[in-house]
Amino acid sequence: MRSPSPKVEDQGSDPFITPEPPTKPALPTPLWQRIGEMPLVQKVKIVEAASYSALAALKDMINIMTQHENSDPAVKFELSSLTKVLEQKKENQIYIGFLGCSGAGKSSLINALLSERNILPISHEEASTSVIVEISYNTRSDYHYVAEVLPMEESEIRKELKQLFEDKKAWDAQEKEEDDEVDPELKQRMEFTFDKYICVFKRLRSLDALKNLSVEELLEDSNAKNMLGQRRIIEKSSLREFSKSIKPFIDKSKQVGDEFAYSLWPLVKVVKLYIKADILKTGIVLVDLPGSHDTSTARSQMAAQYMKNLALCCVTADAKRAATDKGAKDTLNDVRRRTMQLDGLYLKDSIFFIITAIDASIEPETYINDHPELDRAILDDVKLSSSYKGSIAQLDNELKDKDSTARKLEKILQQCDERLAARKAQFEQIISQCDAQNQNKKRKRGAAPSAGPTASPEDRQAVKYYLSLQKVRNEQHDMLNKENVESLRMHTKKENYTKVKLNADFRIMNQCIANRKKFQINAITKDYETARKEISDKKSHRPLPVYCVSAVAFKHLVDGNEAKAMEIGFKTKADTGIPGLRDGLISTTWEPRLKNGLAFNEELHNAFARLEKWLEDTKASFKMTAEERVQLDGKIAQVSKNIDESFAHLHITIGKSAEQVIEKRLLSGFPKISKQAAAKLRKRVTKTVRVSKPIIWSTHRALNKSYGIWESSHAGLFDWNEEIHGEFVDIIKKKWAQTFHVNIPTVVSQYIQEVEKRLTDYADNLMSTALGISPSLRKAFEYLHDSALRNVRRLKTRADAVFANFDTAAKDAWRLVKPICEEAWMPIYEKCGAEKGKGLYARNKATHKKHLNGPGGKAMYEACCNELETALRRMCGDLHSQFEEKYREIMQEFKDEMTATLDQHTMGGDRRSDRQKTSLTKVKLQKILPSMIEALYKDWQAEPSDKPKEDKTKPNDANLDSDRTEAEEDAIPDIDDLMKDRNFNAESDANDSGSDE
Repeated sequence: MRSPSPKVEDQGSDPFITPEPPTKPALPTPLWQRIGEMPLVQKVKIVEAASYSALAALKDMINIMTQHENSDPAVKFELSSLTKVLEQKKENQIYIGFLGCSGAGKSSLINALLSERNILPISHEEASTSVIVEISYNTRSDYHYVAEVLPMEESEIRKELKQLFEDKKAWDAQEKEEDDEVDPELKQRMEFTFDKYICVFKRLRSLDALKNLSVEELLEDSNAKNMLGQRRIIEKSSLREFSKSIKPFIDKSKQVGDEFAYSLWPLVKVVKLYIKADILKTGIVLVDLPGSHDTSTARSQMAAQYMKNLALCCVTADAKRAATDKGAKDTLNDVRRRTMQLDGLYLKDSIFFIITAIDASIEPETYINDHPELDRAILDDVKLSSSYKGSIAQLDNELKDKDSTARKLEKILQQCDERLAARKAQFEQIISQCDAQNQNKKRKRGAAPSAGPTASPEDRQAVKYYLSLQKVRNEQHDMLNKENVESLRMHTKKENYTKVKLNADFRIMNQCIANRKKFQINAITKDYETARKEISDKKSHRPLPVYCVSAVAFKHLVDGNEAKAMEIGFKTKADTGIPGLRDGLISTTWEPRLKNGLAFNEELHNAFARLEKWLEDTKASFKMTAEERVQLDGKIAQVSKNIDESFAHLHITIGKSAEQVIEKRLLSGFPKISKQAAAKLRKRVTKTVRVSKPIIWSTHRALNKSYGIWESSHAGLFDWNEEIHGEFVDIIKKKWAQTFHVNIPTVVSQYIQEVEKRLTDYADNLMSTALGISPSLRKAFEYLHDSALRNVRRLKTRADAVFANFDTAAKDAWRLVKPICEEAWMPIYEKCGAEKGKGLYARNKATHKKHLNGPGGKAMYEACCNELETALRRMCGDLHSQFEEKYREIMQEFKDEMTATLDQHTMGGDRRSDRQKTSLTKVKLQKILPSMIEALYKDWQAEPSDKPKEDKTKPNDANLDSDRTEAEEDAIPDIDDLMKDRNFNAESDANDSGSDE
């Protein structure tokens, strides 16, 4: 307990100014503290609305107090308290990773979720996204789209290129080895690296070109020099320009520039995109993770780091193979599944399975025949569709004939018009001469013009021909009109038939898709439950989140092409599954947003309570004498000492409790585990096939040369390091998951209960201590009593942070195993990779078996156990210091607050007067800040408005809300209008029309 703070006085303060203490009612309890049994979404809205208001008020108060911080040290102290609250405000960042095999449709899916057309490149030939892409909200107001490209280190590129040159040299000089064969894996490795970098280096046109090049010369290429070691920022306001600018850093497909097709993705480690998408406003950060076996060490390490930080995994697979045995395995391979199980992500609230392109490759007739479980009513629609298809085809033929007839009639009309035009002047001249000769005779009404009796035979023939031509033209015109009327009738009939067929086709596809969804969900759930049993015997009653989506249909509906969407089985955006998935992703943010919002509001509530107490007039209704203050300080110091000792003991106990759980669940079984893992590895290595696929001699050597990781063109991917590592962690993963995802959270709950109990006792002891000195201190200590109890929530928030760090440390701990295994086998890889000549296969296998009896078997796994035990015990030991640090931080703030409160209730001045000198600065602030606090608490009573605030910085993108507004419904044409050709041109997107800023 520090001594009473000295009374501070401005240089210009008047010692005789003693304003009357303000009288005002107590501030009301904020609505965010009364959310109790409200639905979770409503809680978040209320808490975040309160945080929004509080943040604005806090910044305003900090600005005001900053103007006076140098005039009064007490103001500086209060200002630092408010600034600290602002600095501690956490931003909601929830990392959501998208995993899946090549061609799973992740890019199309992410584009749909973002409401951005092809912001991520899409290719129908090969996987488009080759690097890690992180996408978060863009808070900038100057550019709508911003990208940050982080490059690879030059040393890693140099290493790969050096290997390429060595492989080419070895290939040119190689001799026949095992089975009188040359090494096919050497050629494959060489071609793989060549194919990877051919899009980067202009001079690398063929493998033979390597003879006249060097690594240094390649790295002098402008692409490499401009990229390696330099972070690149791309800023655009045009979507089209932005997509074009980021494509070379993400996409495998090449772009032509200076007569060279190039792509820079091999030189890129990660690309971070910042865009203004509504889904990202919630704090969601989307991460597109390519395959788990990238040959780039830097990208693999970056991917592993992202995996460790994910709050949710979205496992994607396309519908064509997701539910097959192979597809289920590809959906989430063993490596990723194991990682998620150990990291606590293989839980139903941490994993989404997403089946993309749910409508793809459905041939209704075949599908219906293969699935007799479908509703038989679908057959009526099939007949209806087939019948109208025939009718439409017949109408098309008839319309074709009508169109042919119409074209002939139009040609005849054109010829008539041309001939009439050519003879018109002659005809009019003849008729004019005839009229002049017969000017006294009036032509009978309706009588045809004639040349007259005096006209020459040629003129009479010309008039007759002209009039006949006019008659023919009129007849043809009448016939054409008749054909057009009939054609229009037939078109109307066709449109009606097409409407009926379209609805029948929609119902057919819709039922097929619904049946496929059911099948996919059952298959994925079954596969999930099998893997879940590997880490837990307890079954969750919550359904597994499986989303079946169609990004293509969603895009059709966004573009207004509802007919196209209906053809593939979708009528509304909700049918496509994209809005439901989007809402599901957003729902994962509610809990952390609520927690962070409450933590910030509570900190600010405490800070404003302290500030308000300080702003009260220093002339309190009761003041202790100096002697009473000394006596009270002594007693409070003893109470504080007791609570400090109590919490110190609690923190030691918590650390020991965690260590006991880990000891019982994990460490006690380590001696047996190392033996079991070594025995399993021995069985694997001593087999003639290292895994379930045969390994020929060249593949075996390539695996050694590539340090345990190799993808063979004939046998697929091999990862010996993951297998060696997996033999160990597969044994411990069930107990690991139980320990860190069930038992340790129980320890957390026990800690929170003890915190609440101890702080309640502490607050009560402070109150009784103060009342023992003087009952007049009741009001002051009632405030301090409440303030002490508010520290329960604050300590709970700190405890959550400590255990989050503990969880992160646990993720780091099990990841220590693989490097130990790799290090143990590295000398063997190098030795066997360098073997040459006949008999190398037998020699290498013998070397592997011998290594099992030494550093590569039981001894290796014992080293893993020792390293893990050291890390886990250190984690438990760190718990004590972390808890103690957080506790002392909070308690020191409370003790400072208590000292300031007691200062206000202690006599000041000199012996002749108890009048206390009052700071002029404080008087000024008393006139400003209380009204601001009252205004904030008034805002805190109001229900938040459902009407979203206008985001003036948001680009005018297509609205992707799943619920249509009334205006949107009115804007959608009916089915008749849909038959008209109004295809949307994707290149004319309004968002792309802007210019760069």
